[in-house]
Amino acid sequence: MKLKYIVTGNKDHCCGCRACEQACHAAALSMKPDGEGFLYPVFDEARCVDCGLCERVCPMGDPLLPVDEPAEVYAAKSRSEKLCMSSSSGGLFSEIALHVLEKSGAVFGAAFAGDGSVHHVAVESADGLGLLRGSKYVQSDIGDCYSRVRDFLKAGRWVYFVGTPCQVAGLRKFLRKEYDRLLTSDLVCHGVPSQKMFAAYKEWEERRHGGKIREFSFRNLKGWGHSIEFSIEGPQPGGTRKSVRYLFNEFSPYYHGFIHGLMTRPSCYACPYARTGRVGDLTLADYWGVADVFPKLDRRHGVSLLLANTDKGKSLLRAISPRVELHRSGLADAVRENWNLAHPTPKPQERADVYRLLDERSFDYLAKTLFRYPHKWLWVLRYAGVKVLEFLHLKPVVKRLLKHR
Repeated sequence: MKLKYIVTGNKDHCCGCRACEQACHAAALSMKPDGEGFLYPVFDEARCVDCGLCERVCPMGDPLLPVDEPAEVYAAKSRSEKLCMSSSSGGLFSEIALHVLEKSGAVFGAAFAGDGSVHHVAVESADGLGLLRGSKYVQSDIGDCYSRVRDFLKAGRWVYFVGTPCQVAGLRKFLRKEYDRLLTSDLVCHGVPSQKMFAAYKEWEERRHGGKIREFSFRNLKGWGHSIEFSIEGPQPGGTRKSVRYLFNEFSPYYHGFIHGLMTRPSCYACPYARTGRVGDLTLADYWGVADVFPKLDRRHGVSLLLANTDKGKSLLRAISPRVELHRSGLADAVRENWNLAHPTPKPQERADVYRLLDERSFDYLAKTLFRYPHKWLWVLRYAGVKVLEFLHLKPVVKRLLKHR
């Protein structure tokens, strides 16, 4: 038996999680980037002992698909304003992570490296959680984290692992058994661009602003609805720094390409995990549309959508309940404006040309063509109108009227 992707060559069959590579005791598989910058396994037939382990641990060849829908759905936020302000939305990741760290556990999640690439890393103290907070709209490289998680668990340590659903599924299949001290959170995922595309975008911003990006945030920490913000250091190391911030994320060419699915990994368009039966003990996301469901809830610093999918997840919520606000919600309300909770992102026709144009032209060309709104200020007027309707609690009424036109 061989890995499904190796047999078919179909990129829908590989999410790049590295489970096969880490499981192969014969070192017959190694992960290499393709022309678009996405990682795929390369097979060395001379090393293969035909054990079939790579196939058994692959989360795409035989997807790990829970039948049950989430047991409990919440709008949730930390009671700590400080944690909310330092998080993408609601601070729930931080509260869960702190609970695990208090048990002398380890937390695994995505972090920026010094060169701007994104990797999964382990954190064993509260001081390190800042590395893992915040959204990263680029595929994180798992590295050897699955093996490290297994080592922690075998040593009797608690582990909290956070990632995209395919990464969580990859971990669970790699471990091949359940561990009482493993807690997982999958993220409601829109799909992942490659690190090659993100690196090209960073270089484009650096050329525009005449310096090197030293700090980058896809969502700055001044409240919900954050925008991309980064710090540019002048040409000389240690030189003057300036802060650059987009008025709206949608005005960033990278974000435009991301949110419209123009540079997403091929397997994401056919993701088997974009469904309401979730693979993690908990599911975390922004609660988009929460104003329609809980109009009186303070949303200034964000609200998390939190799904408890397993008994382990529900037990964790009871343990942290004194530190968080939990408002029971319904699954239909959660899905309404969190489309990727139930569906993969559709593949745009333009996706076929994006990475070719990046190579043949440049990111600058993409920024001026496919990755831009032709009429930005019309978008601003639309955004302002939605906010006015939310303030007047009229948004649900308008939606119903439009639906029944």
